Amino acid sequence: MFIRQSTDTLTAQTERSLAQLAEANETRQSLETRLAESTEARDALEAQLDEAESSRVEVQARLEELQGGTEALEQQAAELDETRAALEQQLEEAQNRVATAEQQAEEQTALAENLAGRLANVQQDGAATERAANELQGQIESALQEAGIGEPNVNVREDNGIVVNLRSEALFNSGRARLSEPGRTRSSSSRGSPSSRRARS
Repeated sequence: MFIRQSTDTLTAQTERSLAQLAEANETRQSLETRLAESTEARDALEAQLDEAESSRVEVQARLEELQGGTEALEQQAAELDETRAALEQQLEEAQNRVATAEQQAEEQTALAENLAGRLANVQQDGAATERAANELQGQIESALQEAGIGEPNVNVREDNGIVVNLRSEALFNSGRARLSEPGRTRSSSSRGSPSSRRARS
């Protein structure tokens, strides 16, 4: 009887052990499944992390490239500002030169107009003086002819002066150095004119 009870006890213990073992196997399988799922999830997360790191590296490289481009653009902008300032200065200098040239041109034009007016006045005065000299020449020739001096030689010089050339016998007696009476009369008839007089021998 005792042996039977021991056998039943052992059987019961064996069944409990088998049940616990089966339960343990199920638990182990469940844990292994969860471990595999966790490993798969970890691998997926690691892959995502690697992809994110690769993207981060690309973004960092692009950012550095853009920063380099920004610095280059800033340098170009600074150079363009310097060039613009230099061009503005050159433009201002050119405008000043143009203003100076225009002022000088106005002054030269005014001077030329003044000189042209003076030249016209001089030409008018010269023409009037020349007419007056020609009239005086005619008057002297007429006066000498009326005084009985034949072939009087009255000339107008370039400066509009009058030169009167007379034969010596019209003023002097033959072999005499003093003016004859007719010569004094004839000489006095032409006196008072601003012309120069010479006796022609």
